[in-house]
Formats: sequence, structure tokens, C-alpha cells
Amino acid sequence: MRKVALLLITVVTLSACAAPTELEAFSDGRCTATDSQLIEDHITGQINAMSSDDWEKAYSFAAPGFRESVSLEEFTAVIILQYQMLINNQKVSFGDCEILNSQITQKVSVTSDNQIFDLIYSLSVIDGKLGVEAAVTSVAATKVNT
Repeated sequence: MRKVALLLITVVTLSACAAPTELEAFSDGRCTATDSQLIEDHITGQINAMSSDDWEKAYSFAAPGFRESVSLEEFTAVIILQYQMLINNQKVSFGDCEILNSQITQKVSVTSDNQIFDLIYSLSVIDGKLGVEAAVTSVAATKVNT
């Protein structure tokens, strides 16, 4: 019985390795609901790590090419100096998502300090893994307190 269980575990593990991941199935155009959920989870994970001051975890969501050119210390400094809205956010919502040549563009709105900031995230898929390449921001609106 033990050999059968071990064989079953081995077959399931090898099958999972051989099957394409959902990330490898991305295709050009608007993101599907499944694509959007994976992307939103990835970005949310990074933002939550920033909000918790877990800089190593936040950095781990970045694309490999980004991590090769920007150190953890540089990443942390830029976020603290220029992206406080991510650290101190009260709400994050997601807009349009598009894919072109394995490059993903995701619109994100962040509410922080009575302002709404629109960000455009650029992500890539390398070896079946999502990675944040960049995020560009601008103040979109001032939230009215009622």
C-alpha cells in the first residue's frame, strides 16, 4: 500500500510539472477573468507586503530583470520616498488589464490620504511566473469626505 501511495504521489507531481501553468496560457488582448485574478493577487500581495513593511517579500514580487538592476535597498528607498500611497493605502481597486507580447498592463486605483491615485502597472511573465516591472502614478482625483 505504501508503494502505491508513493507511486501515486510521484505521478501527480510529474503530471503537474508537465502541464502548462495558467501563466503560460496568457494570450494577447484583454485579460480573461482568470488572468485578471492572478494579476490582481500578485499586485495585492506586493502592496500588502509594503503596507506591512516586509520589504523582502514586496521585492520578491518584482520581475527578475528588475531585481537584477535595482537592489532591495534602492527598491525600499524609492517606495518610501515616492509611493507612500501604497504603504498607507485605505483601498485598492483594479481597472482594465491588457496583454501584448507577454507584457501585461494593469490599471490600479489606490485611495490614500483622501486622494485617489491612478497607477499603471507593467508586469511580465518569465518562466511561468509573474513579475512587476514598473508602476507609474498620478493623482487622479481628490476624495470628498461626506
